[in-house]
Amino acid sequence: MSWEELIPKCIDLLQTYNPVTDSPDTHFQRASVKNEDKNETVFLQQVFYGVNRYREFLRRLNRAIFKVHATSTNSNDSYPFMIISYLALFRLDELGIKNFKRLVDTQEQLKMHVLLSFLFDEELLREHVRESWCEVYDYKFIDNEIISKATSRKIEMRNLLESLSLRATGQKTQQSEGEEEEDKEKTKEKHTIMVKPFNLTKPKPRRLPVPVEIPRKIQANKVDQKIFNNSLATVDEQNKKRFEEVKKQTVSKYDFQNDPIKRLWES
Repeated sequence: MSWEELIPKCIDLLQTYNPVTDSPDTHFQRASVKNEDKNETVFLQQVFYGVNRYREFLRRLNRAIFKVHATSTNSNDSYPFMIISYLALFRLDELGIKNFKRLVDTQEQLKMHVLLSFLFDEELLREHVRESWCEVYDYKFIDNEIISKATSRKIEMRNLLESLSLRATGQKTQQSEGEEEEDKEKTKEKHTIMVKPFNLTKPKPRRLPVPVEIPRKIQANKVDQKIFNNSLATVDEQNKKRFEEVKKQTVSKYDFQNDPIKRLWES
């Protein structure tokens, strides 16, 4: 398989994949070409799995590029842009600049110039797509692993961008030697910002209030003098008298002779 066939094959794998009916492994095994070179098979597999893994990330990137470069891009560029973006942002160290350039050269030069100019421009990434990326990914990952690494390769990509610009428009990208040296110095001096906590005054331990002492003195109430004047015999006698009075009242309540209704019934 030639370099020109790799990207179309990757596009075919991605377009025909249906996550509802197939797993990535099943789809790749079913779609893989027999007698394919081992290295080519690994490349196709890595791109297929990688683009699916970062699909949402790459979709948001595509939307930003299509919005900024609406006149020079269209929906047909979605899969080529996703594949090249994945290789540029996640696998460039393994692929190498030389092999990456070979893949880029198989695509339409103007569109590749538009894509790579966006990918390796820190201002464009931060202005148009960083906020969208941070909705689904941690901001530290976006800043340190994506934007910082992409912009640090701007110098390496300059020759490729100028070559694309020359072949696409017939004009070389204009940049003075002074600007090139300035970019190199910025690249050398650039470093990751380490967040350090503020040297704030430590709060003093709060002083506990003095506990309130609760008096434990027990004082009994005075005994009523009547208790000493009474005797048990007197109390029993009073209870008997009270019992007899209640008994008489109860009996009189049900006395037949004094009940006019009962007398009327008897008559």
